[in-house]
Amino acid sequence: MKNDFFDLTNLIRSIQRAEGNPDCFGRAQGHCDHADCAWRQYCLEKPQDETTAHENEQNVVHNHQSGAKNQLPR
Repeated sequence: MKNDFFDLTNLIRSIQRAEGNPDCFGRAQGHCDHADCAWRQYCLEKPQDETTAHENEQNVVHNHQSGAKNQLPR
């Protein structure tokens, strides 16, 4: 079954590149030495199933949007 959701991983990696950071979101495999990364918490989470993965994606977008106005995470 095809989901009609955007690819959050590629979106976040694109933001990381635009900020001049490594585009490593989702590649950490349980360890990340970028303690100041705004995406670190979400990157290290391991979704239990596809429903949980989609809920986590929506939380990432919501939490990112609820930050300072028009500012990308640093």
